[in-house]
Amino acid sequence: MKKLYATATKMPATKILTGLTFHLAGKLADKHSEIYNLIIKHGGKTATQQQMYIGVNLIASPSEVEALSTKVSYAESVQSPIVSEDFLYDRIITQQKKDISEYAF
Repeated sequence: MKKLYATATKMPATKILTGLTFHLAGKLADKHSEIYNLIIKHGGKTATQQQMYIGVNLIASPSEVEALSTKVSYAESVQSPIVSEDFLYDRIITQQKKDISEYAF
């Protein structure tokens, strides 16, 4: 994951994440603030836990999903997709709209 993250951070700014909103949970490839900056750089939006609703994608670590953390439980209750961070990095690197279901937990 760190390799994908490193590659994604080197990509020039794009709009590949336009129309998508994300919230982060768990230990990811970098600090949440840095990943949020990457999301914004590529046209995406970020949401706080209080802003979680249908249509917000929760990017979570496998351990966070396995532990069924508060954020994961809440995302499930509002039917928000829970995906690995690879979804974000693959989409940025390839500049292709990826099927989110391929990255879902």
